[in-house]
Amino acid sequence: MTAVEAGIKLLPDPEVLAWAAEHGRILLTHDQRMEPDVYARVERGLPVPGVICVPQHLTRSKKGMQTVLEDLKVVALAGLPEDFSDRLQWLPL
Repeated sequence: MTAVEAGIKLLPDPEVLAWAAEHGRILLTHDQRMEPDVYARVERGLPVPGVICVPQHLTRSKKGMQTVLEDLKVVALAGLPEDFSDRLQWLPL
């Protein structure tokens, strides 16, 4: 589901994180500025189902996009949702 489909595209990062927690969704984002908000939620004891951050420059080339897709495949097949709880994972791995 995209942020547009979820109706959260224009929300501030803390509200996006709250929505993800309420719906049990791991976020995939280019928004590197979200990192402090992720850790602020964790410090306050609020749930974070997980955030995967992909620097936008990686998706501008075919090789970079292939790397991102391969890493996402590893994450999806090897990881369980609880492996991502309360953390931010950067790609590439």
